[in-house]
Amino acid sequence: MSNEPISLASVAKLGVLAEYGLGTAPLGSGYGLQLSLDGQRLIVESTAGFAVLSPVDLTLQHFIAAPDLGARAVSRDGTQAANLADREGEEIVQLWDLVSGQSLGEHSLPRWPTQKDYVRVALLDISPDNSLLAAVYSDGVVSVIDLPDGNTVKVLAWYIDYTDTPMFVHFNLTGSMLYFIFLDVGYGDQGIQSRGIDTTSWTEESDFATKKGRGPSSYGVFSPTLSDTGFEFGYFPVTYYGGQPRWGIDVFDFTTLYERYFLEMPDYPSAVGISSDGRWLVSASSVTDKVEVREAEKNRPPLFTFPGHDNLVWGVAAAPDGQTFYSVGLDGMLRKWVAGSQTPAAERGGFLPTLDGITFASDSGRLRAAALTGSIFEIDALTGEMLRTFSDPREPRRYYWKVSSFHDFFPEFRRVASAEGDCTIVPGTGDAWLAQTCEYGFLPIRLWDTALGSVARTISDVSYTVQDKWGPRLTSSIGNGLMALSSDGQWMAATYYTPLGNNAIRIFETSSGRLMRTIASRRVDTIVFSPDGTRLATAGWEAKQPIRILDPQTGKVVKEIRLSQDSSLIEALVFTPDGSLLLALDSNAGTVEAYATTSWEVAHRLTIPAELNYGIEQMRVSPDGSLVALSDYNGAINFWAPGSDSLLSDLVQFPYPVRVREMAFSPDGRLLAVVGTDNRIRIIGVTP
Repeated sequence: MSNEPISLASVAKLGVLAEYGLGTAPLGSGYGLQLSLDGQRLIVESTAGFAVLSPVDLTLQHFIAAPDLGARAVSRDGTQAANLADREGEEIVQLWDLVSGQSLGEHSLPRWPTQKDYVRVALLDISPDNSLLAAVYSDGVVSVIDLPDGNTVKVLAWYIDYTDTPMFVHFNLTGSMLYFIFLDVGYGDQGIQSRGIDTTSWTEESDFATKKGRGPSSYGVFSPTLSDTGFEFGYFPVTYYGGQPRWGIDVFDFTTLYERYFLEMPDYPSAVGISSDGRWLVSASSVTDKVEVREAEKNRPPLFTFPGHDNLVWGVAAAPDGQTFYSVGLDGMLRKWVAGSQTPAAERGGFLPTLDGITFASDSGRLRAAALTGSIFEIDALTGEMLRTFSDPREPRRYYWKVSSFHDFFPEFRRVASAEGDCTIVPGTGDAWLAQTCEYGFLPIRLWDTALGSVARTISDVSYTVQDKWGPRLTSSIGNGLMALSSDGQWMAATYYTPLGNNAIRIFETSSGRLMRTIASRRVDTIVFSPDGTRLATAGWEAKQPIRILDPQTGKVVKEIRLSQDSSLIEALVFTPDGSLLLALDSNAGTVEAYATTSWEVAHRLTIPAELNYGIEQMRVSPDGSLVALSDYNGAINFWAPGSDSLLSDLVQFPYPVRVREMAFSPDGRLLAVVGTDNRIRIIGVTP
């Protein structure tokens, strides 16, 4: 690649050069694996869409990119899929042929006249004969359309005042009944309820409820066969933590919500699956990450146990032959297991855990992406090929799950495991090391040796201890929030979010890890060193908080820049490479203000057009300072030349709305890597 400066005239040629990543799944999301009824396709539902693979060797047959709006469904036979999408503010459902990978069209979903505008679809299911699609809104309204035409069949508002927490919608084996399972509104005394609706007369035929605190959990699998007592039932991972904690799989008849039996396990199952003939139950341990296989409907120890993965497993599946099984985990791998062997019969990468931080290696050809698990993945920037994985046994999410008493700290785990958080990486000098901080996890800042792919040392304020109701936490850092490195790698600035409200900025000497000074501060949400390392700029989201310019050597405030609006929200601060300008992105005001660093006065101001200012929150500057990339919540990357009063006319728009988590220019300025909330990486090229 050439190292000539980026030509602004070439912006018209901006485009996506590469796109990769097969998605992941938050724990308990219900995404996972499914084998088609004819055994010809292994389907992976993930944040990125639907991956269709060969069950034999795991080669990719099709990948269907689809927005992650919280509702997806795969048909019982594995030939069709549906997902929720957005068209100019209107919710629609997209339909896909999983055999060919082609679209089957899209349809609007009918609503009840009195529904609030903010109510969204929470659940989808396809009938066994693929003739109906049922959708449940978050307020409990049930909407049914026919397939493939999309005509309205029925809209039921019976439950609109009953729940704000839909759990499952499920057609029975013949499609003659539709079951809606939900949690009583306000988590009331009625507990979990199951309503059975006749799909011919559209009348309610059954109504059952569990006691408060008992019943199916938020995800699980429904058996494709009747129980030995003639009921339809499902398997649901649960945790009961009143008194003595219990973990395992609860087996419920979903018509009556009668608990058939409880399959007790030593730890919480992170995934569960059932074979298409209902004979084989497969699950994964959240502590050992192993995959276990049992005979379904028999409360017995596992018949087979496989090594599984190097991190939590989020999807499992079983073939009806009782010999072949599949799993996918947060280590990014999809694996095939065969009875009698402890090594995978086949495996495939690309299912990376939730990515956040991203940076290029010095050669601009390799990309390094930090996951919220704490691992770092080194990837070929243009092909998406996985080159290496940097892993640490103290990964934040894994740390919580493995070493803590689940009963004692369960509320804290829920906060950590469900939060987006940040796992930021910053390259050191000479490409020899990376610095990483994770917002959640009680871990110190880690310095990675890029040659070895392992942690060389850690940096933390060893005098810092937090005492809370669970006792003392690590005597290092808690909730590292943000980090910045000086361009020469000599100094590191780090912030801490704590229950004690202590949001000070710590300045470390990177080479020794020594804490040099602590600077009192309000909450900081963006922090950056000037190119020469003599200034540190910070800003926060609190009302009327100014941009502060600090001297990191003394800790003194050099300048406070008062913002023009009390409602200003500074999302990002970036110095231009020559240090002449500090750019401040104000998402509330819809502006980017360029402050001259000699006077700290506004030298240029970009006013983002109102129609484009849709949650712009990320800003990056090219290495030569000629181009600024701005991303929004809606999947658009706009560009600006500092000094001009308007955005460049060309932009990159992703095919569906996706919030951008992080962006990074390559060192030669030719590539811009973008990570979205769908967990796909897109490489945007600028060619002269």
